[in-house]
Amino acid sequence: MQRLIIFSTLLLFALLAASCSERIIEPLQVIVPKINAPDFFRPGEHITIVCETENAVIRYTVDGSIPTENSPRYGGMLTIGEAPLTAEHVTLKAKAFKQGMTPSEVATLEYDIEYFVTVATPNIYTPGMSATISTLDNISITCGTLGATIRYTLDGSDPDSESTQYTGIFNIPTPGVYTIKARAFKTSFNPSEIAAREITVTEPLIVETPSFSLPDGSYNGNAQIVISCATTGALVRYTTDGSEPDATSTPYTQALILGDITTDSVTIKAKGFREGMTPSATATANYSLE
Repeated sequence: MQRLIIFSTLLLFALLAASCSERIIEPLQVIVPKINAPDFFRPGEHITIVCETENAVIRYTVDGSIPTENSPRYGGMLTIGEAPLTAEHVTLKAKAFKQGMTPSEVATLEYDIEYFVTVATPNIYTPGMSATISTLDNISITCGTLGATIRYTLDGSDPDSESTQYTGIFNIPTPGVYTIKARAFKTSFNPSEIAAREITVTEPLIVETPSFSLPDGSYNGNAQIVISCATTGALVRYTTDGSEPDATSTPYTQALILGDITTDSVTIKAKGFREGMTPSATATANYSLE
């Protein structure tokens, strides 16, 4: 019995020894790098990367991709605003490698450059700064930062660098309620705060048709013809050759003397204009000298 126990014990030790000799020893893993970042991500600030595994080689990328053994080798501090950290938005990833060891896990730092100067907040203007305008009213946007590019939206979404660029006054041709948002951008500046205005766009009102003080007929040369329009602020323009008045026709400023505008007969046409309103219908009068 004692011999059996001794034999069993020796057999167990032999099996354990064989098992240990066949065990595959996994290689050690490189310690994950540490990215040391500044408190503020401004041009000129520095970023360093260290790895506690002795003689490990650090590789990095700045576009968010996973570093490989073919990625750029880290050789010293990186400077924000200088190559390769020139993008407005950077995703820096670092990974360490050492022969005979498993590569480290990936360290990641994501940031946006914070410039010292911020673009001025845009201003959104409507006629009289009214919240209700017509489809004919012009909208303008300004920014106090010279050289800034203004981007805007009409659906309430926040503008970004891909939004519609403001190039000059515009109107909104379709009635409805709109939330205009504008933001200004400039290279090496922080984007501005977002300016926002909610406006209601309506169909334009129509200017009242002008009227003549004298009915059609024959009059002496001293007869005065007064043209009036009931729409406050409207400007009347007229012609004396029978053509249709437009925004470039002669503006009416005082009574017309019949003898001054014709030696025989005349057809006067008048039309009222006002910014933000549809021009009036055309009024026509026919006169002759007695």
